Amino acid sequence: MKSFNYIDLGVHLGSEIRTVLLNSSNLNIKIFGVEGNPDIFKVIKKEFENQKNVHLDNICIGPSEGETHLYLSPKPMPQGSSIYKDKGNVTSKNFKVTQKTFVNYFNNLDLLDGKTIVKINIEGAERDFIKSCHENDLFEKIDFIVAAKGDLLTDIKKIKSLHPEIPLLEKMIKTQKHKILDIKQLKETLK
Repeated sequence: MKSFNYIDLGVHLGSEIRTVLLNSSNLNIKIFGVEGNPDIFKVIKKEFENQKNVHLDNICIGPSEGETHLYLSPKPMPQGSSIYKDKGNVTSKNFKVTQKTFVNYFNNLDLLDGKTIVKINIEGAERDFIKSCHENDLFEKIDFIVAAKGDLLTDIKKIKSLHPEIPLLEKMIKTQKHKILDIKQLKETLK
């Protein structure tokens, strides 16, 4: 039986976790996820509370350990909340959340011996994921990365303060040897 670890950075309402659960009945799989927004986290925690292989944390991934501000979208059920206040679709409305670096989060997971998939949609903090992976040789421990449109820089490009870092981030991404997939390819990866 194949074994997979599925790490969902930016769970939101859990649609990708549902996809993984529906397509992994013949797999030994552990699912880990983070969602920074406490209101959304309550919803997903309740939905997945009876799934013994799903482990969720109400944190966000960022550049350092500690508390940070999560800036909210103007929509009633926030989408696109970001730790970066200059992201185009967020307001000044925010609240404090616990932040962890990806390396510290990843190194504390009880992973299966098998392939590891990371789905990432963290509204600009992909920057911090890329840097953490590059600086700590974590790209070598990840077999597949699933990103919106197959591009880790999609949300980073929406944050003007991060634009100067894009060339360096592109070089860091090129150091990794595995395939970056879009969300539609996730099902195929589990086969």
